[in-house]
Amino acid sequence: MSLELDGVNGIIKNTTSDGDVTIKGNDGGSEISLLTFDVSAEGVATFNKDVKLGDNSKALFGADSDFEIYHSGTASIIREASAGNLTLAGNDVQVTNGAMNETHIDCNNNGSVDLYHNNVKKFETTASGVDITGGFNATVGSTITTADNTDTLQLISTDADPNQGPNLRLYRNNDSNANDDILGQISFDGRNNNSQDVEYAFIRSFAGAITDGSENGVLDFRTIVGGTERNRISMDPSSTTINEEGIDLDFRVESNGNANMLFVDAGNDKIGVGTNSPQELMHLMSTATAAVRVSGGSNNNKKVEIGYNNTDGPYIKSGSSGVVKLQFYIDNNTLAAEIRDNADFYTNDGTVHSLSDARVKSDINDLTDGLEIVKQLKPRTFKYTSKSQFYSEKNKDEIKYGFVADEVEAVASQYTSIGTGKLDGETVDDLKSISATKMIPMLVKAIQELEARITALEG
Repeated sequence: MSLELDGVNGIIKNTTSDGDVTIKGNDGGSEISLLTFDVSAEGVATFNKDVKLGDNSKALFGADSDFEIYHSGTASIIREASAGNLTLAGNDVQVTNGAMNETHIDCNNNGSVDLYHNNVKKFETTASGVDITGGFNATVGSTITTADNTDTLQLISTDADPNQGPNLRLYRNNDSNANDDILGQISFDGRNNNSQDVEYAFIRSFAGAITDGSENGVLDFRTIVGGTERNRISMDPSSTTINEEGIDLDFRVESNGNANMLFVDAGNDKIGVGTNSPQELMHLMSTATAAVRVSGGSNNNKKVEIGYNNTDGPYIKSGSSGVVKLQFYIDNNTLAAEIRDNADFYTNDGTVHSLSDARVKSDINDLTDGLEIVKQLKPRTFKYTSKSQFYSEKNKDEIKYGFVADEVEAVASQYTSIGTGKLDGETVDDLKSISATKMIPMLVKAIQELEARITALEG
């Protein structure tokens, strides 16, 4: 072991092969090794205890002193001063507070990387993504991309109370809002066959009015129709409107058993119930009986009903529940006619007109029927039996006045008819009827013949 001076530098040299160099001292009477250089390990230095460097004194590493460890006086700094990487390697790596009793970052070998707030884990990487405990705020737009058909975003609430949840809030936080500003939009986008992005449908909300205490909201549902954006449903403070732009866009409501329970033919300005091809402004259609009913008095049977029965054809019904008449008004307030529950027909003076202008008639001849037929007629009183479709239990004992078609047929069949009708609830095709109106000219002729006879007798 020698101490040399080369003229500039002092040198401590151990010339023994592989002999270490040790610096020793006396600590309270005990000799201790302060620093040992292991020559066989190319000079590995071993300090007996701590190595202390003053503030801003650095431990430098690398040929160019690129890596630094030092204390600035207020902070401890580990720095890679070059353009290279700074690598922390270990099976499990943790970053803690100075007291080492709170974890900031926990890196687990072959597992998660966890971030902590106040020693509570808030962020954890997983094999499928990340788990976040608590909420997060993003100050710029964010994108979630998936390559399959799994749910791209789920909002899940485990709250057990009866209030709403989960909640999705679109909030425009702007103190400079004005009336009709767009508050938020949910859009449904895709690509067309020309590889262009297209907004095919969206839901958009507006601040209709922003005055405190008088705020109004507007919500629109819009889609692309024929390459043009169209308003399908619009909800504003005064109304909910479908097809507000008035384009040729039909509206259809489907029920459990009818695909066209309500159909608006936008192109022809018509409404269908039970049909998608309405022929009039309002067209009701059914494969069975179809009818329109208007009821009043909070009673379904206080009604007037206009309908079509597949068996009996078109009809008008008046209600029951004490309603015993069907009235006809003109000029809104003038009662023109009335049909009572006994089938009697009333007008203000009993007048019934039929078209009689000579310009619309041909083959006009004198009637030959007269007194000879009248003498054979048998005026009768009668009651309708329960076999008649005009039978009414309420009026079953009411006496009727007239003729029997079978008896008239035997005398003058031209005043009778045979047709289809109901007999005892069954449809028959040989039901007989008469026309009292057609018989009036014959009765007039009979009176004229009697007048002529009386005149001849008096002369």
